[in-house]
Amino acid sequence: MTEEQGRLRSNLQALGANLPKEQESRAKWVTALAANEDQLTDRRAKLDDAGGKLRLMDETLAKKVRDYKDE
Repeated sequence: MTEEQGRLRSNLQALGANLPKEQESRAKWVTALAANEDQLTDRRAKLDDAGGKLRLMDETLAKKVRDYKDE
């Protein structure tokens, strides 16, 4: 996904004049770049959520192991 963003940014920088075809390409690439950003934001949120769940599970497991050892 980051490679795709790099390609889109490179394409945008390569545009020079404001010819109608270039404006169409620019609009298409900006839309694609925005969609990529939205996907990255969503994936980061899911990753953060999974990390929080993993920490909670680790803490729960550690507590159970301590409780078991204390028995």
